[in-house]
Amino acid sequence: PKGCDLVAAAGLPIAFVTSHLTLVLLVLGAAGGVGLAAVQIGKICGAVVIAVARGAEKVQLLKSLGVDHVVDLMNQNVTASVKEFLNSRNLKGVDVLYDPVGGNLAKETMKLLNWGAQILVIGFASGEIPIIPTNIILVKARHVTCFLKCLPVSDTYSDESTSNESIALMQQISVANNWTVHGFYWGSYIIHQPAMLEDSVRELFSWMEKGLITVHVSHTYSLSEANLAFSAIKDRKAMGKVMIVFDDMGNA
Repeated sequence: PKGCDLVAAAGLPIAFVTSHLTLVLLVLGAAGGVGLAAVQIGKICGAVVIAVARGAEKVQLLKSLGVDHVVDLMNQNVTASVKEFLNSRNLKGVDVLYDPVGGNLAKETMKLLNWGAQILVIGFASGEIPIIPTNIILVKARHVTCFLKCLPVSDTYSDESTSNESIALMQQISVANNWTVHGFYWGSYIIHQPAMLEDSVRELFSWMEKGLITVHVSHTYSLSEANLAFSAIKDRKAMGKVMIVFDDMGNA
């Protein structure tokens, strides 16, 4: 994009396209790459955005982006905090859950979902794939259109216990057919709907040129420092994108 930093522009496609094609309301892992993208796009589109992150620095970053409510997992209970906020706005519940985290946090925030809510499964940064209780599905009676792209369990997970859990999750979803979960993988658009992906990237770059969105790059490393880039993500030091820059691009 004209007038934009080259490194920041390189960090846009995956994180922002993932969020551009799926509007959000409650964002888990909101200070990560796709999380910050989802928060910004949600605000542009007029959503009431609730963000969940960990640590004062990340909370301040999210507040600077105009997020309506931020939950700090270091010292706040996510359910109690979000319920208090919803009540203050006279809102019944969360309409869309944007989840790149998984684990217990995903299961906990399902208690906050409104009737007819949508769950967008983006990833499992926690390392744990949540098993969704069928009683929650039945009582809430949600209905969502599914655009789930699955790999065979044997191709995705190597150990038998994880495979069994994945099968159980699919069984739970299929039994209560009032609720379907979006499994969103932006790369599949390259194969199935490349024109939509191109339109998404084009619009996002136009937003970037106009200053409507920013790509927050918290760490930049050379190729020889790639191990440090992965450590920054693993140690939860990253906010937004961690970029690896070739030496001849550093001054571009």
